[in-house]
Amino acid sequence: RNRTQMECAAVVTSSVIEPLAVGASRFVILGSGNSTGVPWLSCLIDPQTKCQVCKKTLLNPEDKNIRNNPSALIQYAHPDGRLRNILIDCGKTFRDTVRRQFNKFGVTQVDAIILTHPHADAFLGLDDVRDVSPYKPMPIYADGETLAYIKQAFPYLCTREPTTAPAARPVAQPETTPTIDPSLIAAPGTGVVRSATGLFMSQLLWKKITAWQPFDVEGLPILPFQVEHGKGYTCNAFAFGGPSTRVLYISDVSHVSPSIDRFIKSHPTHLLILDALSYYEYPTHMSVPTSIAYAKTVQADHTRFIGMNHGVDYYVHNPSLIKDLHDEGLTQDYQFGYDGWYYDLDLSSASLFETPPDLAAYPSD
Repeated sequence: RNRTQMECAAVVTSSVIEPLAVGASRFVILGSGNSTGVPWLSCLIDPQTKCQVCKKTLLNPEDKNIRNNPSALIQYAHPDGRLRNILIDCGKTFRDTVRRQFNKFGVTQVDAIILTHPHADAFLGLDDVRDVSPYKPMPIYADGETLAYIKQAFPYLCTREPTTAPAARPVAQPETTPTIDPSLIAAPGTGVVRSATGLFMSQLLWKKITAWQPFDVEGLPILPFQVEHGKGYTCNAFAFGGPSTRVLYISDVSHVSPSIDRFIKSHPTHLLILDALSYYEYPTHMSVPTSIAYAKTVQADHTRFIGMNHGVDYYVHNPSLIKDLHDEGLTQDYQFGYDGWYYDLDLSSASLFETPPDLAAYPSD
């Protein structure tokens, strides 16, 4: 039961994922946990803890109960032949996510980052983006509120004013390389820029997004929409894909309003990623029972629940969930997600089929 460091390293090394087929895209759950992540620190330092979930994570570095902050990776097969790596969120556990997942999925560079909201578990890893992308300008897509919070938290990363994210295009066009102010170049050809303090860092290109306005990320059209994340607070969710490969990413939600419900069910969904914090009720997140009940009304081909705390044991609750829903006669695939779960899909038909709705039909209710 007590593994040596070499044995643990062998476990990690053996889990490299098969490379993508030519022309195929991939969706990866990088982080499936809540804002604290799992294991909880309080369980790790308490010798009397009765939390079996957190205890088990210490015995196996690939235990599926190890959960980093909610985050995802879209590996998009761009028409030009080069795979694009697009991140959704980079929270407090971003550095550990890079260590645990990037080599598995062959991520050697990040092309863009999309942020859902200005909470620590969504953006506090931005400082480490400098290390992930030291020589290439990095586009960061976020709404105005999130950009304002980031400017307060990381003023040294916000030396340039944000620009509006490019509108999604009907047909993917060749990407242009962002330009850097020549006066900031540290060394010709490096792409590294000098900060106000004289230090060198990669340049973050802030792109402002707005709900219901489709934007283009490396040729992939994405439609942002907002869901309730606690009373009086909203969080961005995202829709992308083609008519037969629609993906909905809803990482932080406490309640789905009637108008958002109509939008979610306006097209068939192939893959639904949905918040499910705990078996207990919370004011800022859907509980597991509430999330399962709502997912059954959406009827996506595949549903993966994320955002779980240590009250969910993957090895106990996932088999139980599969059995219960099978006994109900449901044919769709409903399961708890885990860090490193992935699904390959064809995004070659990703388009603007997800047109912005008539906002009059989608009031803020």
